[in-house]
Amino acid sequence: MSELPQDIPRRYKRKTQRIVLPFGTHARFAGQEYSFDSHKAINGHFLVAGPSGSGKSHQLNRMILGLAEQGAKQVFVIDVHGDLGDFSDIAPHRDRPIPEGLVHTINFGEQTQYGLPPLDLLDDPEGGPRKRANAFINLLQRQGALGPKQKTALYRLLIDLYKQHGFMVDDPKTWSLSYDPRRTRSRNVTPRPGMLALPNLNWFDKSEGEKDEIRQEYGVKFNGETKCWEISQDHPKASEAVERWGEAGGKRFPTLADVRRHLWDRLVMMKTGQSAPAIRSFDKVMSLATKRAKLRARKFDSAGAEDLDKLEGMIGKAQAEAVDAFKDGIEKVDSGQELEELLLWDSADAVKGLFDRIEALERSGIFKGVAPPFDENVPIWRYNIKSLSDDEQQLFVDVLLERIFLEAKSRGEADGPDTFILFDEAHKFVVDDGDHIINRIVKEARKFGVGMIMGSQAFIHFSDDLLMSSGVKLVLGCPEMYRESMRRKLGLDMIDMRSGKRVNPLSLIRPKDTAMLSMATAGENAPMTDIKICAA
Repeated sequence: MSELPQDIPRRYKRKTQRIVLPFGTHARFAGQEYSFDSHKAINGHFLVAGPSGSGKSHQLNRMILGLAEQGAKQVFVIDVHGDLGDFSDIAPHRDRPIPEGLVHTINFGEQTQYGLPPLDLLDDPEGGPRKRANAFINLLQRQGALGPKQKTALYRLLIDLYKQHGFMVDDPKTWSLSYDPRRTRSRNVTPRPGMLALPNLNWFDKSEGEKDEIRQEYGVKFNGETKCWEISQDHPKASEAVERWGEAGGKRFPTLADVRRHLWDRLVMMKTGQSAPAIRSFDKVMSLATKRAKLRARKFDSAGAEDLDKLEGMIGKAQAEAVDAFKDGIEKVDSGQELEELLLWDSADAVKGLFDRIEALERSGIFKGVAPPFDENVPIWRYNIKSLSDDEQQLFVDVLLERIFLEAKSRGEADGPDTFILFDEAHKFVVDDGDHIINRIVKEARKFGVGMIMGSQAFIHFSDDLLMSSGVKLVLGCPEMYRESMRRKLGLDMIDMRSGKRVNPLSLIRPKDTAMLSMATAGENAPMTDIKICAA
């Protein structure tokens, strides 16, 4: 028999801070203390059950504070009621002051400028455009069924968007913001007066159709002296051109607004049967006509009359350009994919349905283009989503958890949990689907150092797999209507009282005083135990 090698290589695991979170002492036997130990527990997943008035918010806040003080790398708090991250009711039970600056709160909703980026990529081999596009489509699918053609068309549109923004499907080095394949010839140039330089506009890489489209949409001019394309600084799309091809323009991820604009172009093209350049010319005419209508509605002096005359001239020119563009659209074939696209985008109603879904998402404010500027030095990031509707909260949680999980995977494996996600009303977000992000985190995120703490009124909303996969189960109380089903779900025996009466052990819990706790450690799965719960 051959000998095994002495030095077997081991997978590297990130070292994590040991976190000890006390829960309380045994309700009947003095001296027995119960604490969560991040280096002994099988995982960092907690389930916390308790109805209104049971002290659930207090205990969740105690956990948030304890994790931050013990050295957790990050605690993500998703606050659906606006009652988490406030430690004022904990302070009276402590013998030391609560440190300042532990919580950074950002509010989300229609009235705020911040949102989640659903189409951002991670600089990671597993986080490319294909995966992100499919994840976004699955997100929409969970909110309402998409037809096969809708899914295929949306997928192709998203992949095309990524390509336009410099993220190539088959080239992982382009999946970060630091490398832009569109700017291999970037250089500093001095434009002519009144013009802006576009040094990253590589004309030789463009098809004839793309060149015509750029000329019509941006009115670019070539500077023979600098050998560089330029755009007038007064052009209405000057900033957009500089962002795409200018020296100062930075690479960015596609946004929901980009998806909406592309779908709108598709919809108008289908309704009118015209090409993209023709539709943009038509859109320009409509935009100028809107300005003219607003100007006519105002009282104006001689200067206003001159503005109106000037605008009339611009409209006449734009109309002539639109007519020419529509004529060219009939006579020209740009990409050679027109027939395939016609077959794929054959139902205006289906495209309108997609457009309406995307527009509704954008209107909700969940996916605004400005990412929340959380402070990296603050351990508790509080996402206040109180003002969002239930459907919007579900979307928000799905996207945020997906992002946290992917970022954790990109950091590699860890020897224990150091990143925690905490939210209440978990029954609103748990889905009976093995591929749903919550179930994936519970099953897969342990080795990447992620723990999830979920609160709910009772455990009956959770699957058996979710219960079995959670290392800590804490019951602070149980509504009478759920007691029997929850007792069976937890595998608890009825208790024989001295009076001869048999009672459900969950009925003996005294809210804000006692609780039932189960903690699984490596090699041991402890039964539910009566404890006197900690207040701080």
